[in-house]
Amino acid sequence: SKQSRVTLKAIKKAILPEENSEFAAKFGAANVEDLKNFVTDRLKREEEEYAHEVGRYNLRRELLQKYPFELPQSLVDAEVRGRFAYCKQGADTQKGSLPLDATQEKELKAQIEAESRGFFMWMFMMRQVTPQAEVSITQQELETEFSQQMQLPRQQRLIYAGLAPDEVRNRLVMMIMMRKCEDYLLSRK
Repeated sequence: SKQSRVTLKAIKKAILPEENSEFAAKFGAANVEDLKNFVTDRLKREEEEYAHEVGRYNLRRELLQKYPFELPQSLVDAEVRGRFAYCKQGADTQKGSLPLDATQEKELKAQIEAESRGFFMWMFMMRQVTPQAEVSITQQELETEFSQQMQLPRQQRLIYAGLAPDEVRNRLVMMIMMRKCEDYLLSRK
């Protein structure tokens, strides 16, 4: 084993700001107590959302394993072509945002194909649930979903350049619908 010598040059200590009303005001709170309550509520909400997302994931996995079915390969191929082209279009080798060598391109295509299959299979399965779940979707939900899609890494987006505007809207509707159907199914467990 190789030995290394480390020379300690300094020990730094963080100087934290004082918890007072001025500190709270920087975060838009009236006082420290309100700020603490806001942070506590936010952490609880994020924890609940995470637990709910895990429940949705487990539901998808369980039902897709229990009721597998085939998709038209042409549907999957078209999706892979569109999403892969979109990912390559945004590739930046200097920043390393997306790999471009042949092996990594193959891996990216495989990832996109697996995600596409999962998306379409789940979409078709949830269409059977929609009438019972009485799904309705607002314009605000569509805007929120679009914003969330744009925050995802390119290779994970289901909305990408090359889709017609009506197809973008249809996909946003499908994603919201699927989540609401998942919530409906989870509420009945």
